[in-house]
Amino acid sequence: MKILFRTSFLVIIFSIALASCSKSYDLDFKGIKLGSKLQLYEKENSDAWVCSAPPRKSIGDAICRPKSTENMTVAGYPIQNISLHFFEDKLYWISIDFNSQHFEGVVEALKQKYGKGQINDKIFQPILGNELKYQTFNWQHSHEYIYAEKYTDRISLSGLDYKVNEFDVEFEKRKNEIDGFKSNDL
Repeated sequence: MKILFRTSFLVIIFSIALASCSKSYDLDFKGIKLGSKLQLYEKENSDAWVCSAPPRKSIGDAICRPKSTENMTVAGYPIQNISLHFFEDKLYWISIDFNSQHFEGVVEALKQKYGKGQINDKIFQPILGNELKYQTFNWQHSHEYIYAEKYTDRISLSGLDYKVNEFDVEFEKRKNEIDGFKSNDL
């Protein structure tokens, strides 16, 4: 009886420890959940998405893109681009680009779903043109966050990122490895 009790106790302790080690991600975009496994995602979505190795290892081990963004929307607004970035077989980053004129509407939808979020206002001075008010919003969750920025690499585009917290560290690590390799290639 003692052995059965001890074994049961150890199984329970091991199960609790295992559950606490594996992180659970809450955020998703239209059912695409952070932390999803690449093989499962490819199997379930092969008719609508294409997955391949990225041009730069720092942005993932695999990137999935839709075959068409024609009917894809964010908060009811058309999506210009969306990509899913997988690191070590798990979805770490969902990147969405949309027209900057829809930024306030997308942010309002995010506020309704996740609350006010942290706001950061800055002034952006493009090379040609007048100053622009640049805004970013951040919604932090236990193991992931959402980041919305009014302007990305072009003034006409806004960006929305769903990221696992560890993504930024992994990205910088890989980027530094690549940058170090480039400096040795002179």
